[in-house]
Amino acid sequence: MIYRLLILSIFTAFSTTIFAIDASVKYATFKGIEQDNYIELYFHIKGKSVNFARLEDSAEEFYQAAVDLNINFLQDNKIIHTENYTIKSPQIKTATPSGIALIDMLRLPLANGAYILEVSMTDRHEEANATTLKAAVNMAYSDDDIAISDVQLLADFEATEEENHYVKHGYLLRPFTFDLYPSFVKKLTFYTEIYGTDTQLEGKYLARYYVQKAGGEGEPITGLMGFKKQEAAPVNVIMAQLDISTLPEGEYELVIEVRDAENELMRSKALKIRRSYPFADSDLKEYENIDIAGTFVEKLDKERVNMSVRALSPLLVKDETYLLNQMLRKKDDLKKRKMLCYYWTRINEIDPEEPYEEYMEIVDHVNKLFTTAMGRGYQTDRGRVYLEYGAPSEVLSEPSEPSAPPYEVWFYTRTLDNQSDVKFVFYNPSLANGDFELLHSTARGEITNPNWRRTLYSKMPASNSGVPAYGSRAGRVFGEW
Repeated sequence: MIYRLLILSIFTAFSTTIFAIDASVKYATFKGIEQDNYIELYFHIKGKSVNFARLEDSAEEFYQAAVDLNINFLQDNKIIHTENYTIKSPQIKTATPSGIALIDMLRLPLANGAYILEVSMTDRHEEANATTLKAAVNMAYSDDDIAISDVQLLADFEATEEENHYVKHGYLLRPFTFDLYPSFVKKLTFYTEIYGTDTQLEGKYLARYYVQKAGGEGEPITGLMGFKKQEAAPVNVIMAQLDISTLPEGEYELVIEVRDAENELMRSKALKIRRSYPFADSDLKEYENIDIAGTFVEKLDKERVNMSVRALSPLLVKDETYLLNQMLRKKDDLKKRKMLCYYWTRINEIDPEEPYEEYMEIVDHVNKLFTTAMGRGYQTDRGRVYLEYGAPSEVLSEPSEPSAPPYEVWFYTRTLDNQSDVKFVFYNPSLANGDFELLHSTARGEITNPNWRRTLYSKMPASNSGVPAYGSRAGRVFGEW
């Protein structure tokens, strides 16, 4: 079996849920080329589990939390390396924040060896509020063999000329701090490094990456594979995205392979990930039995609960929408709160209120933009597209083109689910204030209307070809006439 060389990734998370600081830590190890080997630690601390104190030297009333970290690497119960570090929250105008987390990354040199990593956290404003997390770390990179670093999951990345601890090889890397991918996350983005191909291979080699079912035998899931031809070098960077919008719920592995010019497998590494659709039938019982005591949903009024539940619709797929509609018909406030809490807990087990608040800020913005007499903004076609695909890169708005009702064309250079060069056409055939309908789109799975031009310009004289003869900007921006 070619998978005899498989090495499971040690990109690991460890967390605490006791009544103390709520935190998670992930780490990834990397080989140093012109410096020592190093480890990166990724921290996520729930803001509600620490204290925010007023900043005395601030002219305005601002509050901030601070958590002091003592980081030790131990061998045979002896401290080999120690580091002290402080993570601070943003400065905010309330001592009781909602949906705030303290997120940071720390890079430390670490020689080859087996260690116990011990991270002790203390709330600077209440010393009794503390916790300690531990995990095993194995740093083992050789100068005489091909090696693959741990895989770093990313929220996104971008080229930059800046220099800070989030930048590597000219890219700003924003860590994705969980291995659970909920239904509304449409892409899997990652970073890894390959070492030593210059001493083991000649010329070019193939770096192959793909998603397979957990425990698979090197069988990529259709559509979830990519590769890059690389020139043998001391270090090569692999940074890529895979579209997981149609990936079913379950346990998977992201696999990285190094293959020589004859396509022989030289080295591979796998990282376990999970795909989740929170309201799948198999989870219905769990959702109904969730305990919401002390959670953020308890403080929401009924109107906010109703809107929050309805606004989930653009994020859901398959049977999830059916279950949501069932819930809305029952008009059961408690079950609505349970559904809301369950959904966002599956997305962020540490601080479900954080992604909820972030999403509802967008919902509130959409309501301001698109609410009409027919419904709230998130219930409109434009609102739904905005929530599902993000803000458009550009909008062509035509309120008074001759022989056409008001219409808009939305352009996306790249959508949230990683589609490129996408367009949406909305029009207002009733001429009612703001009552725009989706007429046509080039996005996958959306309405595709081959006769959209005839519909839009139904009152305009046609040419011999049967298409509008003049004044038709919408068609021109599509490059269709």
